[in-house]
Amino acid sequence: MTSPPARSWWSSSVESTLTWPSLRPYHLLETSLTSVIDGGDDFEAVRLCADPHYASVHLPAHLPLPRGGIDDRAEMTQLLEKFIKYIHAKQPLVDLGVLYQQISIVEEEGLGWDAPTCLLLMACALGCICTPYDHSKLEEYSMPSIHTEQYLRSREYFDAGLKRLGFVMGHASIVGAQCFFLAAGEVASELGLEIANAQLIQYENMPSLLPDLEPSWSSPSGIGASSDSSAAQHEQSWMYYLTDISLRKLEIRIESFFATQQAEQHQPVNADRESFYRDILNTLADLDNQIMLHFVNLPDPITIETDESGHSPDDLREYLRLRLIIIRHTLSRPALHFILHGDLDGLPMSLRAQANELANRALRIDRYLVTHGLTTHRHPGTWLGIRYCACAALEIIATAKSGILGLDCLPVWELGMQKFKVALTYWGAESADARIYLEWIVRLESPPLETGHETGVLAMDDI
Repeated sequence: MTSPPARSWWSSSVESTLTWPSLRPYHLLETSLTSVIDGGDDFEAVRLCADPHYASVHLPAHLPLPRGGIDDRAEMTQLLEKFIKYIHAKQPLVDLGVLYQQISIVEEEGLGWDAPTCLLLMACALGCICTPYDHSKLEEYSMPSIHTEQYLRSREYFDAGLKRLGFVMGHASIVGAQCFFLAAGEVASELGLEIANAQLIQYENMPSLLPDLEPSWSSPSGIGASSDSSAAQHEQSWMYYLTDISLRKLEIRIESFFATQQAEQHQPVNADRESFYRDILNTLADLDNQIMLHFVNLPDPITIETDESGHSPDDLREYLRLRLIIIRHTLSRPALHFILHGDLDGLPMSLRAQANELANRALRIDRYLVTHGLTTHRHPGTWLGIRYCACAALEIIATAKSGILGLDCLPVWELGMQKFKVALTYWGAESADARIYLEWIVRLESPPLETGHETGVLAMDDI
């Protein structure tokens, strides 16, 4: 077993959180992680172990195909419409005219091995597996996340696209890049479809894909909404996507700042400690204020609520809101780290009070993520969301176990934790990470033994 990762006050990974003082005695890092989503021979075992009341459907690897061929015009058109509504709206990188034209070509000539055919198959696969967004049903865990026939059909389109991907990637083209983008971790894996050993490549800054003043696509006659509605949808999609890119760049800048500060720390002497930590806390607070100012001035098509409660009525606003919440958590977490590791011991009380304010905001966000962050809606972000919310749960548990005064670890978090365990069970039918995080949380409900292995499970009230 390799040694645990070095302590890093800015890292927000699940693994780094397990090294925090109050969690370290459990030695949970001795349990190795498997792949983010399952594949291969373990499908049947996973399906049989899933809770029938709280579990998304997971299927054996090889079952008879549910229908006929995958070149039916009506079905491909229907799946393309779903792709446009639920996937393209968040990643508007594809020329939809190429896809509609390719449906006609496939109807006349059959499935080819070219890039447009590959792109069409990937779009149909994603359109088949994605689900509508209904904010009133995001936390209903009694229904399966996907039906058997729906999953098999999406897998059939996806596998057909993968067979063509190697040929397509052998020749540089924008359509080929779009095929790989849809197939790789950024989209397909987050929806539950995996391509083995795929390296994520971002194609966000292609000059030829800058937004147009008018919609770059139009539905065939008789399909889709009015032109005004299409234009509004197009505008909202691009506003969302460009804002999302800006937030990704902001996250990179924040991590770069954190890494620089981490390198400069070098165990500062007492004379420098106060200045070092005060500068960091001031910078974190300033960045948070800038982000909030940016979000309250977003254009009307993507205006969002900036509080931590409930869900947004439409999916684009919900995703941006979650992105905002996660970035604010990234800026608040270091203060919680400083307090739980005793880094501020012996420093002025005013500095400790400043850190407490940021740390309590991190805990407030943690409670939201644990209670509302992991929903039943399958979307590009589901699998990463499992890790974000698990990290939030570990931070709450670490704080509760620390017994440090001044941190708002309120009893209401226990109900959220029970709800989160239900959500982990639900997605545990498909995600190996979800299953192991659930196991860790259950182990943390009991006191550690000297060997690091716990026996018996106590209620969260006993923490």
